[in-house]
Amino acid sequence: MKGDKVKKTADARRKSSFDFVGVILRLLPERLTGTPAEFARRYSGARACGDAISLAEAMRRKTATYYALLAIAAVVAGSAAVQQLSSGGDIEPVEREGLGGTPKYIEAEVNAEYDGENLRKQVSVTVLPKEPSASDAAAALEDVKSRLPDAILGQNESLESVVYDLELVTADEETGALISWSSDRPDAIDEEGRVNLIDGKPGDEVVLSAEIVVGEAMSDLDIVAVTGASETGRGYVRDLEDSVDRLVAALSGSADGATVALPESTESGVRTDWRTPRETGALAALFLLPPIAFFVYRNRYRTMDKAVAEMRSSIKRDFPDFLSKLLLLLNAGLVVTAAVEKIAEDYRERRRPGEEKVFFEELLGMEDRIRGANTSLISEFSGLAARSGQREVLRFSAILADNIDKGSALADKLMQEEGMLRVMRKKRAEEKGRLAETKLTFPMALQLGAIIIITVAPAMFDMG
Repeated sequence: MKGDKVKKTADARRKSSFDFVGVILRLLPERLTGTPAEFARRYSGARACGDAISLAEAMRRKTATYYALLAIAAVVAGSAAVQQLSSGGDIEPVEREGLGGTPKYIEAEVNAEYDGENLRKQVSVTVLPKEPSASDAAAALEDVKSRLPDAILGQNESLESVVYDLELVTADEETGALISWSSDRPDAIDEEGRVNLIDGKPGDEVVLSAEIVVGEAMSDLDIVAVTGASETGRGYVRDLEDSVDRLVAALSGSADGATVALPESTESGVRTDWRTPRETGALAALFLLPPIAFFVYRNRYRTMDKAVAEMRSSIKRDFPDFLSKLLLLLNAGLVVTAAVEKIAEDYRERRRPGEEKVFFEELLGMEDRIRGANTSLISEFSGLAARSGQREVLRFSAILADNIDKGSALADKLMQEEGMLRVMRKKRAEEKGRLAETKLTFPMALQLGAIIIITVAPAMFDMG
């Protein structure tokens, strides 16, 4: 009952609102959206129960939605194409902007034909503002002259006390006039408007000459600027740098006299003190000493740690060989203690200076302690396992403690242990090989880069 009520409610909602997708679905042939029978057949191939009809209807509505979107896109694209085709007629004349106006651009397709040859090309034509008449140009010049003194002030309050840089504009947006500047005192105020308050003392007058061009008309204007006193926000740092740069340039460009004496001041009154550059290497080394001392202190046990790690690695590496020899001797009829003693004596006779093996050296020490202090073999191997942290030695001591009186059982267990250790050693060797390959990647990349540079450099020099 509840399901029927929900279905009726959904049907009522669909009927009350316009179902655009449903209309498209009814208009389209079933072949385009998929036939219900084919949907049912395909559905039955995966499931034997379920509402196949509702699922097929949802899929068909989704497909109909895609068709509707494609139709809308086709209408929009067709409208744009029609508009583009219809707009390919003649281009109406374009009126130029007046005085001070901005250029216009005409995008067009030009077709050119001559002696049977045709050319079609997309071009962009720039329409410049029209040239002013003589009266318009004169009026524009006077307008620029009236506004120019105030236009160049920048952060300054007036031209009677110039402290900050002037903004010497090179074009007027309202009239399109072009302006070029010159200065009779470039050391105080140059043609770019930069103010030097050291070379230009407070109260110095600087004449800035502006050449104004509007179309073919031209006029000059002289503007008098008076340098003022420095303010806190302005400062002399930049001016000092300019003065020193000019002094160095003058000294470097002169070849007069047999000697060169560095002056104590510039012509503008800047005092100069010349010193030999200080060597900072010793000072830097002094600052580096404390971190180096801390590093040495922090790593004071590093050498020992590396030696211990190497010894443990040596024990792990040589222990399988010891087990192999022990198994041979046990199978030959020797007891464990005699077999260990035989291995130790053989190593003592055959070892060479500089080729000592840590595990067998420990074995010699075991034999000496067993003879001198009457310690047990099991306790000696347990102690070695505790010192070296090797689980293989620990397992061996446990096996030895449990089976020392069981000859054949001990040999069998030791054989299994020896085989496992061989496999583990092989895996460690493979891991080290892969690690070595990874470490070689960076040197190989550097070598490849060097080869590329050697190969490409001659060609680049030829191109240069």
